[in-house]
Amino acid sequence: MSGAGERKVLREYESIVLDLPITEAVWELAIRLAGRGRESGLNVPLADLVIFACARVHGVELAHADRHFDLLAAS
Repeated sequence: MSGAGERKVLREYESIVLDLPITEAVWELAIRLAGRGRESGLNVPLADLVIFACARVHGVELAHADRHFDLLAAS
């Protein structure tokens, strides 16, 4: 994708993607998920933990194509 194409897609996302606060509850859930993942041998990138926790705390569906989010949802 060209630079212009990327900018267009990002502008479209800007208009539809929610801006949710990363609250203390989000951090606490991300920390708990990281601990559970470690205990079960699952290594999830930190950014994925925070994104997943933020969506879960705020009760929004997370559109994705990332198996880490499926694994977190199943845990």
